[in-house]
Amino acid sequence: MIRKILICIALVASLPAQADSPETANGYSYAEVSGRFLIFDEDIRVGDYEYRGLPGIGGALSIQFLPYAFGFVEAEGYHGEEGSTELQGGYLRAGFGGAYPVTDYADALATLAYSSQTVKACDSGFCRKVDADGFTPGVGIRVALNEKVDVLAKFERDFIETDLPGGQTSEDDYSNLIFELHVSDKSHGLVIGGELQDGDAVAKIGYRYSFR
Repeated sequence: MIRKILICIALVASLPAQADSPETANGYSYAEVSGRFLIFDEDIRVGDYEYRGLPGIGGALSIQFLPYAFGFVEAEGYHGEEGSTELQGGYLRAGFGGAYPVTDYADALATLAYSSQTVKACDSGFCRKVDADGFTPGVGIRVALNEKVDVLAKFERDFIETDLPGGQTSEDDYSNLIFELHVSDKSHGLVIGGELQDGDAVAKIGYRYSFR
C-alpha cells in the first residue's frame, strides 16, 4: 500500500503546470493550532487511577510547493494527572502529499508520512516510557462547499513498530478515519474535526491561517 501511495504522489506532483491546467479546489499552505481531547476506547489504569481520556494541543504546518504537491509537519501532545499518577503522550509527523482537482470543487488527496510517537506513564515518581515509529499512507477527498467552507474526509493506515522492554519490538497496523470542517475568510479560519483511531477518538477545534 505504501508503494502505491508513493507512486500516486509522484504522478500527481509531476503533472505539468501549464497555463490551462486546473488549480486545486482548495489551498494547502497553512499554519494551524488546536485544542484537542483524546477519548480512549478502554480506560487506561495507572496505579490506582483510571484515565478515560486526555486533553491536549496540536499544531500543523503545510506548504504547497508545487501546483499539485505539498509538504507538511504535524504534532500533538496530551497530558493528564490524577493523584500521584501522570499519563502523557504525543507524536511528531512529517510527510508529503499530492492533491489533484477532480472537479472545480473537490480535490483527491494522497499522503505519506513518517511519524514518531511516545507514551509515558508515571506512578509515585516511577515512570515507564514506550516509543514507536513508522509510516502512515493516506487517501482522501477535500470538497469546497463554497468560498468560505470546505470539508475533508480521509482514511489513513498506520504501520508502527513499538520498542518494548527488554529490547524487543512489536509491529502493528491500524486504521484512522479523519473528518474536518474548515470555515474561513480566505486567510483566518476555524477548523473543527474528529478522528477515529483504532477505537480511540479525538475531537479538535482550532485556528487556521491560510497563506493562499
